[in-house]
Amino acid sequence: MTLSDLRRLLLSVLLGGLVMWLMTLVHLDLPAPPPASAAVTDSLPEQARAERLQAEGRALWQGAWAMQARLEGSRRGLEGQASRCVRCHGGTALPRALLRQVDGEAGLCRLLREGRRADGRTVSDMMPRYDAAEADCAALWAHLTVSEAP
Repeated sequence: MTLSDLRRLLLSVLLGGLVMWLMTLVHLDLPAPPPASAAVTDSLPEQARAERLQAEGRALWQGAWAMQARLEGSRRGLEGQASRCVRCHGGTALPRALLRQVDGEAGLCRLLREGRRADGRTVSDMMPRYDAAEADCAALWAHLTVSEAP
């Protein structure tokens, strides 16, 4: 093996390590939404509260904010952006027919947490089960229903 071969090998190892390090940075967990102070939220006019809730739902849908999630039967959580709604459902909201299957905001929460529709049937195991707080469900519902408005 010549000196130039060794240099090429060393360079490829270093570049490979750099690429792996950069990939690790890309897959870091997303920030959690900042907790909204009840006093601040309550002091907003109704329209402003609704717009804020829709914006929070959009951030959750698009993955700008993360919700802890795991696949059914797995104890290990999904990393990074693997649990973003938009990843599987696209940049637009769910079709109205799917929204009817969840039976309102509480049904959406049940679907996110347990993977069960309003009629009791379970969704595919490929859909993550989320540790969604009530505020997350409310925000997602606001985003989905406003996005689907005629």
